[in-house]
Amino acid sequence: MKRAWVPSLPAAGSELTLDAAESHHLLKVRRARPGDRIELIDGRGGLVEAEIVNADRDAARVRVGAALPDNRESPLTLTLALAVPQQRAVVDELLPGLVQLGVDSIYLAAVEYGGALKQDTQKYQARLTTIARNALKQCGRARLPRLTLWNRDWPALCETLAAAHEAMILCHPSVDSGAPPPTAQSIALLVGPEGGFTDGEAAAAIDRGAVPVSLGPRVLKMETAAICAAHWAQTRYGDM
Repeated sequence: MKRAWVPSLPAAGSELTLDAAESHHLLKVRRARPGDRIELIDGRGGLVEAEIVNADRDAARVRVGAALPDNRESPLTLTLALAVPQQRAVVDELLPGLVQLGVDSIYLAAVEYGGALKQDTQKYQARLTTIARNALKQCGRARLPRLTLWNRDWPALCETLAAAHEAMILCHPSVDSGAPPPTAQSIALLVGPEGGFTDGEAAAAIDRGAVPVSLGPRVLKMETAAICAAHWAQTRYGDM
């Protein structure tokens, strides 16, 4: 099903013209035509069916239909705390996969072996939001993950995540693997940078209740580890 993003969902029976970017993607990239049925999403769980009634160059006008049920999200509330990588492009490439895997919240945090958050945080977050929104349209979800550029220290993030989740999982190869809970409705995954967390960072997470879990016998790049961890969590506790 072709989809388009709108800032807010209008009432059934009304008409609206999609903005230039959404119209261009729908008409030129997805090759939609008048009469085609599409879905409109607002990134907050709203989802309605619609019909393209007019296509004039890069302007698509649609008629809004009935609301659709918000039943495409995993029962697992899944948060990922990800170390800021040395290269920003890593997050750009990783983010669509995390959206597709049903991650609800993503924190980017500076750690010793990782990169640093840049000064242009608003511009950077806007770019990540655009990438996540495009992935949301593609994968069928209706809720945009929350993106947080964490500007406090690592122990404070661990405390915040521990207080908000039933379990916190530390994906770290240099500590003995523990036993994750048999069931959980909310999980926070901690994934380090190339080279992993420092011993102090791992200890800070474990001291705050994180369970260390191995992702296998091979050393994984950060982007591979994040995808594997999210898939593991959805398979064990979610809908995969």
